[in-house]
Amino acid sequence: MALYGDELERAPQLVPFRVGLVVERDPARGAVRVQFAERDHLVSWWLPVVVAKTQDDKVLWLPDQGEQVVCLMDENDEAGVVLGAIYSAPDAVPVESTEKFHLAFKDGTKAEYDRELHVMRVDYADEAAVKYDAEAHFFQFSFPDETVVEYDADLHVLLVDFGDDAVVKYDAEAHQFAITLPAGGTAKLDAPGGIELKSSGQITLTDDSAGVLLKSGGAEVRVEAGGVSVVPPLPITSTVAQT
Repeated sequence: MALYGDELERAPQLVPFRVGLVVERDPARGAVRVQFAERDHLVSWWLPVVVAKTQDDKVLWLPDQGEQVVCLMDENDEAGVVLGAIYSAPDAVPVESTEKFHLAFKDGTKAEYDRELHVMRVDYADEAAVKYDAEAHFFQFSFPDETVVEYDADLHVLLVDFGDDAVVKYDAEAHQFAITLPAGGTAKLDAPGGIELKSSGQITLTDDSAGVLLKSGGAEVRVEAGGVSVVPPLPITSTVAQT
């Protein structure tokens, strides 16, 4: 017998709703057993948990042990289904908003979307986080070691901040690429196949203290504030000026 609308409201004796606590779970069945306090602590038989999909697409997320659930039972409380869990004073709502979708896991991982601000955020148990602001077209991925990757689609700027003042930045609007290292930091480029620098403009190497040293085999060129030294010395016929 199918009941709809007013018929359902007029026939509570045929469709008893029960609120109880989960006392056993069976993942293989996708079912739980529920204890009903108002029925002298009666424990139900295995009740399947209602889910969104079970055929071509499948969903399984069982209520936890001790979780408060609402059940739809037959008139003798012998068979029924678990419709879902409900909040209570001991288990309060995680956010007080009508504009947010919020999903929180036991290990501390959380996913939240704010449809008013157009912001999606996922916080992981190890303090890593992913955030995308669709209003600002801004993406951010932060790691537990304070490394942060950011991309601003409005400004066309990609930034990687390693948390120790080392920063890699590319500005697609200005066509500029920059690497900044912290004080005392060193950079090394190891290329067994060779290195080629090609530019239609000027290539500039700038150093504020110890100078610039270029090495190739046993030869080296050192550029310092006082001048340029070449080892071994250039031949007399060389067109390169020596100091």
